[in-house]
Amino acid sequence: MPEPSKAFANTDAPSASIYQNQCLRLLAFSYVTSALFLIYYVVIAQAFPQPLHAVCAWDCDWYMGIAKAGYSSSPLGTIPVGQQENWAFFPAFPELTRLIHLATGAGYTAAALALNNVLFPAMLAITGLYGSKFHRINPHLTILVAASLPTSLYYHVPYSETCYGILLMLVLLLRRSGRLYAASLCAALFTASRPTAAPILAIIGLYQWEAEIAHDRSRSAVIKSTCDLILFGAIGAIGLMLFMLYLHFKTGDALAFAHVQSAWHRTWRNPLYNIIGGMLVPDLTVQAFLPGHLPSLRYMAITTLLGIALSLYGFCANLRREAAILLVTIAIATGSALFAMPRLIFASPVAALLIASCLERLPAEYRTSLLCLSAMIQAAAVMLWYQQANFLM
Repeated sequence: MPEPSKAFANTDAPSASIYQNQCLRLLAFSYVTSALFLIYYVVIAQAFPQPLHAVCAWDCDWYMGIAKAGYSSSPLGTIPVGQQENWAFFPAFPELTRLIHLATGAGYTAAALALNNVLFPAMLAITGLYGSKFHRINPHLTILVAASLPTSLYYHVPYSETCYGILLMLVLLLRRSGRLYAASLCAALFTASRPTAAPILAIIGLYQWEAEIAHDRSRSAVIKSTCDLILFGAIGAIGLMLFMLYLHFKTGDALAFAHVQSAWHRTWRNPLYNIIGGMLVPDLTVQAFLPGHLPSLRYMAITTLLGIALSLYGFCANLRREAAILLVTIAIATGSALFAMPRLIFASPVAALLIASCLERLPAEYRTSLLCLSAMIQAAAVMLWYQQANFLM
């Protein structure tokens, strides 16, 4: 039986003022929670002679390069085989960073940090509100889970996870609430944030179409829902289309962002082949989690399997569209490589929502213990991030 959209069930909806008060309380709770974690990040950073340099590593360097100088203009056919280029990184995050730099005069890394640490609490509040409105998940628990996960590290540093996450949750919340045009505009920004955004947008649109058809199967309602789906997809695809058009004129290849992935040893294979291959590598040692050592492929494979298990739980718990989003993310990412899988899977508000749903079924003392353990692991990960431990890349 298709899941009916709770956007259609307005009989028990709170008044506008009560709803607004709830939003403001969740936003305040999110900012306080985020600030407590951020204080720790700032304190630990002071142990390093150049804190801004220590906080910006790996993908951050690429994003800051785009924010400063834009994309490389070398035609794709003229670069040496295997040479990495910044076309692999989508423009939403670096362009927002550039705007903050121009508006405030702050350095690019400082601008990116400010952007992420202002948007992150808003993302927490939207995720909590979404889970409460459509799945009756305790919003405060959702916020605490999303803030305390070890992979929440990526929301505080100059990576694109915060930009991607808040746009994802805005699209989900607005579309399920019947705000088609607002959701479509957010979707246009969303598809300019990451390669996986476009297939995820299709999932969101199709699940909403299914819910609307299940609610009203009359011919006029089916036609309206289908037109809404087409409009949502057409407007939402604008961000991706503009980036592809830009790359076409810049490099001669509209799909340069995909073709250059081979420079990072990312070539498409069966995801199961990569997962099984990773599990067979005997490299899961303590050294793999320390600075100066290669990351463990077995660790990446295990976290991928945990992500798949979390997706399956979501389907069983009637969080189908959230589970589908996570599963499609895993399938696309593991099809090219296992590297960065913990970040791609668990640095996602959808994953936090599924975990919160799972924890809600446990006794309160277990939930508290797991949240504390998770926050402690994040604290250790922060110190390793500043030392550029490769398993965090």
